[in-house]
Amino acid sequence: MSFNDLFSLKHKYLCVSDLITLLYSEAEPQVKAVYDDIKTHFELDFVLNYFKTQGSNIALLKGNWEKIKSIIFQGTVPCLIKEEIIYRISKQQNCQYCRYIHTKVIESLRDKIQNLQGLEVN
Repeated sequence: MSFNDLFSLKHKYLCVSDLITLLYSEAEPQVKAVYDDIKTHFELDFVLNYFKTQGSNIALLKGNWEKIKSIIFQGTVPCLIKEEIIYRISKQQNCQYCRYIHTKVIESLRDKIQNLQGLEVN
């Protein structure tokens, strides 16, 4: 196998966790604001690597976050179903980081649903 074959194989299966990221602690206030919105919406205490790889370009980060936010958190298909679809794709693509993240989001959403069901008046 040649170097070019190995190089193209690596890039074919490149995972977000392999890329350079901009940490929250190193981010400018505008980037931190987007990071905070991401953490709030996903109910996580950390910023997803996918977004940290875009932190050095605020226009790219904002644009992609707004697009993803509207896809995941708006519309008639429940967010939990959308996340479960993303999880299954991540599993099929064998991305351990993505599976871990989407498992955390699914767990958070299920907890939220259980809490809401507990508040229902019978």
